[in-house]
Amino acid sequence: MKIKLREYQNKSISEIRSLFISGVNSVLLQSSTGSGKTILAAFMMAGAAERGQKVYFIAHRDYLLSQTSEALKLLGIPHGMISPAYTENNELVQVASIMTIVRRLDRLRPGDLLIIDEAHRSLAGTHMKLIKAWPKARIVGLTASPQRLDGKPLGDVYKSMVEGPSMRWLIDNGFLSDFVIYAPPSPGLDMTGVKRIAGDYDKSETEKRINKPTITGSAVEHYVKLLNGKRAIVFCVSIKHSISVVEQFNAAGIPAAHIDGTFNNVKRRALMVDFKAGKLKILSNVELIVEGYDLPVVEGVLLLRPTQSLVFFLQALGRSLRPAPNKKHAIILDHVGACAMHGFPDDEREWSLEGKEAFKNKKQDDLLVRIHQCKKCYYVYENGPENCPSCGEYSPPKIRVIKETDGELQKLNREAIDRAKIDRKREQGKAQTYEELIALGKSRGMKNPKGWAYFIYNSRKKKRA
Repeated sequence: MKIKLREYQNKSISEIRSLFISGVNSVLLQSSTGSGKTILAAFMMAGAAERGQKVYFIAHRDYLLSQTSEALKLLGIPHGMISPAYTENNELVQVASIMTIVRRLDRLRPGDLLIIDEAHRSLAGTHMKLIKAWPKARIVGLTASPQRLDGKPLGDVYKSMVEGPSMRWLIDNGFLSDFVIYAPPSPGLDMTGVKRIAGDYDKSETEKRINKPTITGSAVEHYVKLLNGKRAIVFCVSIKHSISVVEQFNAAGIPAAHIDGTFNNVKRRALMVDFKAGKLKILSNVELIVEGYDLPVVEGVLLLRPTQSLVFFLQALGRSLRPAPNKKHAIILDHVGACAMHGFPDDEREWSLEGKEAFKNKKQDDLLVRIHQCKKCYYVYENGPENCPSCGEYSPPKIRVIKETDGELQKLNREAIDRAKIDRKREQGKAQTYEELIALGKSRGMKNPKGWAYFIYNSRKKKRA
């Protein structure tokens, strides 16, 4: 089958090819969840194989290998598999587990092209061992979110970045589903004092705070009210938490199941079949379904896991954004204040290979809550204006922790946030010099205005170059 790319995918391929021709041998492709990175990878692999090159597609989870292999079969691309369950054949294209390929380096033909899935993981020891073993290989990394919790720069591996279309563009042009988000009047739960491990909340401490009947009961109640029988993915803190949530949904008469990485392929596929058929309405997990799963039937996401990770946040919400017949929009229920921390999934973000200050050195009460809510009318808008855009109530922007409160989930208002966002962009655009950007950062109450100004100023210089 001939691979047909969309116009924006052809553009990404052209940009990658131009960089390779110019002498750059490692490129990171940033493209939103659901934009078709697997098809792009297949196109590159097929082209390289036609030129007699050895190609390896690298993934870190077995189910990602299986899904990629299935996609290559449908496209008619001959390939082999390198994993504990498979021994590689003589095909030029190989789909490989990172853990297995590094153990077999001494018996493999060096790669001419490496395609690394979920490329924000490229700095892991196993990936670096592979990259150093084959220094002549060209590398393409694929990720929706080129950012790491530890702040380490992906530029240590990738020398240039190609950015695909924004999530909002993909939604507006019908390639992704639109969404609505509901959040509590004062979102989430109190995470004050919870220690960080590898930059994110300690799971054992987080589980104690969130695995409560009141929070799970609220999740079930709001599912019934806002999703009403639609298929939804639930993201939990731990396996124990996920099983507890599933028990509550089943007790309420809502067919639900837990799924995790210990399940064999037969059990996992059976659950997916039941979910796609609508026999299951809820599929609950920790982070198994956060990467790679292509499930257009998902109509909603329930966030029951607080996270510092923008990558996890975007990937989790992205599970519900694949378009499907009769799917007007995805419904996201944010029970943990994730949107207050990370914003909307389709916010414009300035990605960089340079890394950033790690979250692990910041305290929760130092985080600027990006989404602000009027205490008088519960209107939700981006932090900035001193008066509520809806009712005019004085409600100054502030730094605050996320508190657990009772109450109905409120729909986050897109129009007000867009207005505030445009105003902030205009304000930022007027700040042309490094010094003006620092002054703007200070006026916005940023903890590190110089670091923010440096990032913005250098990003502009690179775009002009």
